[in-house]
Amino acid sequence: MNLNLLSLNCQKAYDLSIKEFLIKNLQSRIYDFVLLQEADEKVISIVERVGGSYKILKTINPDNQKQSHLCVLYKSEFVLKNNDFVSFSKLNRQFALRPELGFLLGTFDYNGNGIVIASLHLHPGFPFYLRTRGIQMVKNRLCYYNNSALPVIFGGDFNLAYPWETVYTRKFLAPGFVDATISIGPTLNSRYTEKGTHLASRINDFLRLIHVDVRLKTDRIFVDEYTANKYSVTSRVLPDRVSDHSPVELIIRSDTNSKS
Repeated sequence: MNLNLLSLNCQKAYDLSIKEFLIKNLQSRIYDFVLLQEADEKVISIVERVGGSYKILKTINPDNQKQSHLCVLYKSEFVLKNNDFVSFSKLNRQFALRPELGFLLGTFDYNGNGIVIASLHLHPGFPFYLRTRGIQMVKNRLCYYNNSALPVIFGGDFNLAYPWETVYTRKFLAPGFVDATISIGPTLNSRYTEKGTHLASRINDFLRLIHVDVRLKTDRIFVDEYTANKYSVTSRVLPDRVSDHSPVELIIRSDTNSKS
């Protein structure tokens, strides 16, 4: 397996520089898959103007009939076999009609081999149990694919603001899935956030007013245990500032450096 993947919360193209970033990376075709969160109609229009380099997996949230702001971009060499969506709309009334949250999953075929790729945006609400419940729903849906022995890669904005949430999430998803971004640095910069909803974000809002820069590690990518153990898996935070979130890159290689 040789795979390049990028994940980014687009912040609904609030920062205009995201247009140049997306066009540059999509035209270069560096990435096999691009996981996007908060990809509203402005973001989608940018992607569509790039041309035929990538196809777009997107969907309607069946719980609120809104066009989801989650999408998966994939090279035309990959064939979409089926897709699935987990809605978090019913977890909290405040966000019931909003399009940002959920879990969009696609099963793809490449040269006769299957792979599962998914984009995730967990709940940003004040109570941490909203994200705990979301992670439980995600794992329940992934159990089928994991049992089918397909490689599974999913990532995005986990909104894990409290320290114990990160510990819980990794333990709950283990042993089936491994945090491939465990060693990367912060991905969210408070200087560029909009009004926050959970406690950590609200604290950041206040600190930003007094010019204190706070950075959080909210974005992650998980890989199934078999893939993580068999291949060389590396990740990094890209330096590009195109959103309140930094782009996160994942590279998987089956070469001489791969694990035995």
